[in-house]
Parts: sequence; structure tokens; C-alpha cells
Amino acid sequence: MSYCLLVGSWRLPTKEEHLGKLQLKRPIPSSPKRALNVGVFRRLISPLDLYCYLQARFGRPNGFQNLLKSDSSDNLIHWQYELLCGEDWLDISGFTTSVHIRFWTDKPLTKQDWSEFAANVKRDFSSYGERKSKALKALEKWRLFINPYKRIKDATDNLSRDVAKLASREFPKVDLPSKKSQFRRYEILVKEKIENNRALQEKGLALKFLTPVLAESFVNMIIFLTCKPEVRGNERVYQDTVRKQIDIRVATMPLFCVGFPRGIDINSDQYKDFKRVMDSRNDFLHGNVDPIRFGFEDVYFDNKTPLFKEGHDLVDMISQNALRFIEPNTLIAELEAVRKFCNYILDQMHPYLRQGAEVLLDSVELGWNTSDRRIGALLSPNMAEMMLGDISNVFYDDI
Repeated sequence: MSYCLLVGSWRLPTKEEHLGKLQLKRPIPSSPKRALNVGVFRRLISPLDLYCYLQARFGRPNGFQNLLKSDSSDNLIHWQYELLCGEDWLDISGFTTSVHIRFWTDKPLTKQDWSEFAANVKRDFSSYGERKSKALKALEKWRLFINPYKRIKDATDNLSRDVAKLASREFPKVDLPSKKSQFRRYEILVKEKIENNRALQEKGLALKFLTPVLAESFVNMIIFLTCKPEVRGNERVYQDTVRKQIDIRVATMPLFCVGFPRGIDINSDQYKDFKRVMDSRNDFLHGNVDPIRFGFEDVYFDNKTPLFKEGHDLVDMISQNALRFIEPNTLIAELEAVRKFCNYILDQMHPYLRQGAEVLLDSVELGWNTSDRRIGALLSPNMAEMMLGDISNVFYDDI
């Protein structure tokens, strides 16, 4: 048995013991005498509770990995404790969303052993309750939330690429089959063209719906990031600001927000193009019925006989009608207009505010400090977790 299983035996090593550890030769995991065990905890032991408990009991993290971490949240291992239990070393490493606990035993631990180990650790929390609570209160509390602008921007970027790719596909012109041997090829080509247009229609509609939402989410995010303290601090004033008509929100940004020394020129081409996109959104978002606005061709009837003024290839006509008012070139042009408008708004901001806003705008998850109402990009976009070393005996508490 390892003393590491006895929570009360854990202690801080001396400097001499720590230095000696660097030269310590351990048996390899495959040794028949000893087994290296790794427990990955996400549920049975809260990473937050364990960190506060260890701080309350042992002070600041003392592991070698603490010397390697950068002064940011972009680290593989954020904190590490190296403790002694008798003659055995106990390694507790804090990754972004889990804690890895490593130590050697005479034989591999079972799932039940790990569950009992977790229960013993949690039971000892109460022994340091007051100091553990003090350690928790010393931490900053942030609320993670989804950045709607980034989510919608990524979706529109992907949709625009898909629409362009589908629209660029060319199909050969095929005459109506006059022989039975020609029919199969004709059927295959027609089916491929119809399926391509169906996908183009679906993605085109999605892009049509999301493009104005992208513009509005950008405006709302900029207001959220830069609104004046008297606006942010008054919920009714803030809600009134973000519920105004979109053109009013944009025009009054310099009044309610900081960092706009040049104001917003509503006569600029970028604003006018943005306004045209926003003005056309309601008919699509609300599914408005307008035979005049959405009409595209006249057809005459002699009783029940249709008569077109101009003839059509039937497949081409069906394909073209499926894309009426969501033509790929128009959709991509509208998205580009919104992108230029967003860049225009950023260009009107003070450079130091713009730099910070761009970092936050490009973050999928943002943080909200509940005590002082600060906003932050808390976590690295390149988060990763991995198992260090070739280890077979690994326990996951959520599997």
C-alpha cells in the first residue's frame, strides 16, 4: 500500500527532498514491483474545491510545473503540487478542466480504490474549512458566457464558403433523351443538379437569415463592450439602449459608448449598404407574402392550359426559381457589405479600445466578472488536455 492513499500523511517536501527528486530514479510503470496510478478528476472531486483545500493546507502550489507556466491562462498545466507521503511522491496537477493525481502503489488501484480515495480527500476538506473558505473568497469569480457575434460570424463564414462552392459547380447541358440508352445518363445529371440546387437553396436561405443577425449582434456586442459606466450601471437605461431600432443604435453609439472620437457617418457608403441589408430582412425573417415584390414572371392560361411568353428548359427553370431572391452573388455581396460595415465601426474607435474589442469579438467564450461587471477573454482558444507519459492504468471519474 502507498501512504498517498492516507490523506493525513501528505506533507510538503523540504528543499533538499525536492532537489533530490529531480535525480530520483523510479521504477518504470511496467515494473512488477510497483504500479504508477493516474486519476483524472472532473466530478468526484471539484478542481476548485481541491485547489482551495490544498492552498489552505499547504500554501501556494510548489510543483516544478509552476516555474514553466506563462503569465496567462494559456497553459497546459496551470498549477501543480508535489507532496510527500512517507517515501512516496504525490503529484497533483491542475489542467484547464480537470485535475490529474499521480502516485505509485504496490498494485494498480481499482475503480473502487479511487472512489474511496476521492471520498477521503473530500472528507478532509472540513478539517481546513475556515482557511479553505478564505482561499475561495480570495479568488475572482467570473461567469462564462457565449459570444453570440462570434458564433454567428463563424456560421456565416462557413455558409458563404459552402454557397460559393455549390454555386460554382457547373453541369453540362444535356438534351432530352431520344433513346432508351441516353435516359440513364440524363437521369443522373438531372438528379445531381437538383440535389446541388436543393443544398444551395437551404444554405442560401440560412445565409440570408443570418447576415442581418450578424450585423445586429456586432452592434449589440460593441455597445456591450464600450457603453459608458452610467449606461452599464443602470439596467433600464442599458436595455432601452439595446432595444432601439438598429439605425438609432448605430447613430447614437458616440452618445452612449466610449471610444468614438469621430462619430458615425450615416452618409458613408458602408452605412448605406448596411442599412439596405437591414431594411430587406423583415420580409424574409417574417415570411411576408408579397406577390408584387417577390413576383418574377408572368404566365397566361387558356382555361387550364399554361402559356409562357418565353420558353424554358424545365430543369433550369425549376433550379432558377428555387434560388429567386437568394441568388448566391447577392447573398455573398450582402455578407461582404456587413463585414465592411463592421470594419468601418471599428475604424471609428480609438485604437487602444479597438484592439481590446477585436480580441473579445474573436473569442467564442467570454467572461463576466459578477462583482465589478468587467468583461474578459479568459481562456485560450487553443485549449488542450493530454495525458503525460505512456500510462496504461488511468482512472477517469466520469467514465
